[in-house]
Amino acid sequence: MSIENLKTFDPFAEAEEAGETPKTENYIHIRIQQRNGRKTLTTIQGLGDGRNHKAILKKMKADFACNGNIVNDPEMGKVIQLQGDQRKVAHEYLITKPDPEDEERQRRKEKKAKKKAAAASADPDKKEKKEKKSDDKDLDDDDLPKGLGVKPDTIKVHGF
Repeated sequence: MSIENLKTFDPFAEAEEAGETPKTENYIHIRIQQRNGRKTLTTIQGLGDGRNHKAILKKMKADFACNGNIVNDPEMGKVIQLQGDQRKVAHEYLITKPDPEDEERQRRKEKKAKKKAAAASADPDKKEKKEKKSDDKDLDDDDLPKGLGVKPDTIKVHGF
């Protein structure tokens, strides 16, 4: 029997030497952490820098009826922390719910359309002038991205 068999094998050693990153960084990880007693924290990491974490956290806090915050970790980036075991609802939220910024844009668009309709019914001459100015700024429903764009197979829920 040889002692060489006892050496450890690192499957990611070649990828790290070549400058590649392991594939696990492309996933969104939802984990639960035990605090003290029955108290727990749900952490969501890997959403990426392109998303508005503050708006997502605000919407999650309102929908899940819990408190939460954003922690800047040097290794993992921005991590969303929520009070309690929110793994199932956070997973469903990331897949099904639209982006909070898209919802806000849609609300502003509807509010603007109502103002236009009210102004048009009050004075038809002003309607023509305002339409010329605001036509460039209006967004169609097709221009708005649908949802957070998170696919179910890119989310890893730990602890189930």
